[in-house]
Amino acid sequence: MNRSRTYDSEDPKRCDFTDVSVAEKAANQIYDEGADVLFQVAGGAGIGVFHAANAHGAMAIGVDSDQYETVGPTLRHVIITSEFKRVDLAVFGFIQSVARGSFTCGVRRYDLADGGVGYATSGGQIADITSRLDVYRKEIISGRIIVPITP
Repeated sequence: MNRSRTYDSEDPKRCDFTDVSVAEKAANQIYDEGADVLFQVAGGAGIGVFHAANAHGAMAIGVDSDQYETVGPTLRHVIITSEFKRVDLAVFGFIQSVARGSFTCGVRRYDLADGGVGYATSGGQIADITSRLDVYRKEIISGRIIVPITP
C-alpha cells in the first residue's frame, strides 16, 4: 500500500498541527485499511499517529525533529526514524548575515548538502541501513539521483 493521505480541520482556512485527536483518528483509519508504516507530517499532532501505531502494532516516521526524543518511553518503539529540519541553521545564518552586514532578501534553501535536512537514528531502528542511506544521500547531493519535486 503506497498512497498519500491528508486530513484537515473543519475550517479549511485553519491548519492545526496541534490537534492530536484528529491525527490519531486519521492514522487509525489508514492503519485499519492495512498500512504498516505512516510518515506523518503533522508536527506536534503527530503524537496521535504514534498512539495509533502503538494500538495497531504498527510503525510510524516522525517529522521536524527527532520525535523519538520527544515522546515518552511507551511510544518510542513505534518510531522508525524522523525527518528533521535544521531550522537552527537558518536562524543562525540569518543572524550571522545581519551581524556581518551581508543580509540580502530572498529565498535561502537548506538541503542535504548543507545539513539543513536529514534523518534521526535514535532508537536503532534503522541501524542496519544507515550506510546504504549515506550512499543515497551522497548520490542525491552529487546529482546522480534526482529527487522529484512534484508528486
